[in-house]
Amino acid sequence: MLDQHFPWKRFWCSRTGNISLNDNGFMLDPGTDYAFYKNNDVIPFEKIEHIPCLILLGEPGSGKSTALESEVKNFSERIDSSTHLIFSKNLNEYGDETRLINDIFSSPEIQKWKSDDSQLIVFLDSLDECLLDIPKLSIILRNEFNKLKAHKDRLSLRISCRTGDWQESLTDAFRSIWEKTMLVPMNLHLFDVKILRLRHRLLN
Repeated sequence: MLDQHFPWKRFWCSRTGNISLNDNGFMLDPGTDYAFYKNNDVIPFEKIEHIPCLILLGEPGSGKSTALESEVKNFSERIDSSTHLIFSKNLNEYGDETRLINDIFSSPEIQKWKSDDSQLIVFLDSLDECLLDIPKLSIILRNEFNKLKAHKDRLSLRISCRTGDWQESLTDAFRSIWEKTMLVPMNLHLFDVKILRLRHRLLN
């Protein structure tokens, strides 16, 4: 069966957030006036993109990779390439930890970024798939990002994973890097992907 991608608007909600459903079991459209009062925890990506570290969780087939690809494209179109660097990798391509470290953390792009004053936005997709071949992936990511801690004010991370495969040790590791800000208690927010299905509009 061929992969199909639908141009649906995708929304995100914190793991402890509230999601309101209509009588047909579908999420209320956050764009409506009624949902404004019911879906305060359901938000589009642009509302959370200012947070330096985002862990994007979701079930298989929920659209994590599609959403991440879309944000890479959106960022690429909006940023100034002279002051910002986008670095995107799909972790499911790696079965060897040495190649992973060389391709990502020892890459020419990141080495150059460390020596200048630009902003770096790292997108890492499919952590759960990479874990199958590199069981110590969480330890590797923790150690490698810790090496970049001195540059954390110029570093943002977006990483996706299946909800059930996420390892909370990485949550603690990332929180030790991205500390408190003026906007939120932690620079780290955990989000579960929710695909907006507007079937109820078709039924009305």
